[in-house]
Amino acid sequence: MIHKTKGIVLHTIKFNESSIITKIYTADFGLQSFIVKGVRSAGKSGKAALFSVMNILELEMYHRENKGLQYLKEFRPAFIFKTIQTDILKSSIALFLAEVLGKCIQEEEANHNLYYFIEQTLVALDESPKAESNLHLTFLLGFTKHLGFFPNTDMDDSCAYFDLQDGNFTREIPVHSYFVAQPHTENLKKLLAGELYVPMNVADRNFLLEKMLLYYQLHLQNFRKVTSHHVLHEVLESFSS
Repeated sequence: MIHKTKGIVLHTIKFNESSIITKIYTADFGLQSFIVKGVRSAGKSGKAALFSVMNILELEMYHRENKGLQYLKEFRPAFIFKTIQTDILKSSIALFLAEVLGKCIQEEEANHNLYYFIEQTLVALDESPKAESNLHLTFLLGFTKHLGFFPNTDMDDSCAYFDLQDGNFTREIPVHSYFVAQPHTENLKKLLAGELYVPMNVADRNFLLEKMLLYYQLHLQNFRKVTSHHVLHEVLESFSS
């Protein structure tokens, strides 16, 4: 049976001289792997480019239960990026988000709220006049809502520490080393409160990113090490200098 759905490209590799295998997070079937034949043939390079990482596509797919590879009948852009592919900061953020998503999402089942959270983040990134330097941080925090370990925000001003292991703000220093202290705790509180434009220097922003990736490692089994954030660190630093 043919199904119509939307999808976000997370990873693509060459399969042979003319084909690719791509992982796409779909709105209606979760994470799916597709073999797409002929898109790398002479004269069809434009079609292969549609499967660049984080592109948003309209799909007509043949879905077969318990099959490792699915097939596409038709595919076309659902949203055409205007700035992400040409703005080095935006593209660095998008590649970082793609790596995190690829390490976290394994389910072959629909999660419409998560799909549209990702899509709306990408559209907002593309349409913003310039990339907000905290977007990757707010994305990581928002993503935890869908993964089931969003921080407990029941706190008061006296809670100067964030316990990464328990996901709670606390007045006392945790007995282990997995925690965030001031002034980083205050920045984290503001981001959790929905403030996107929290002023931070590059060192503070990178510190908080490292702690948030550690938070993922503590709460997600088999969360593998992320590497693209090192490139993002360098790009953020170059834009701040």
